[in-house]
Amino acid sequence: METIQLAQSVIHYDRSETRRAYERIGNSSPDKCTCDACQNWNACGIASLPTSFLELLDTLGINANYPAEVYHVFRIEPCLHVYAGWFHFVGFFNPPAGNDPGSLVFDSCGVSFHDKVQLASELFGTLALTQLEFQANAPWVRNTPEPN
Repeated sequence: METIQLAQSVIHYDRSETRRAYERIGNSSPDKCTCDACQNWNACGIASLPTSFLELLDTLGINANYPAEVYHVFRIEPCLHVYAGWFHFVGFFNPPAGNDPGSLVFDSCGVSFHDKVQLASELFGTLALTQLEFQANAPWVRNTPEPN
């Protein structure tokens, strides 16, 4: 188990176990959905994420191509939308003192950690998981009407 400190939170993670699980995961949630918003994320979402956030995912062993969930939140302005979603990694976190689990910002991408995981792939088995939630902006690139 390796450790990193992000702001006031200490993250304990097993990069190799997380990588092994992601190697077995075949489809991410937006790949399974055919709605315009998910297909838009598939077309440009990962490329829209800040490098610093992608580096964090890589450090933790997370494959950015396989989020457990991604969903459209709202349109900021024409051709610019907010998406949110989450990934899982093997490990746990120690939040800062108090009830706030701690939120971080990686350039324009908001990030938080939670120990109550949702929609985790069965390929993680019974390993202890943490949910890394994100919120990021992405352009609208599809030739379909934009959602509000």
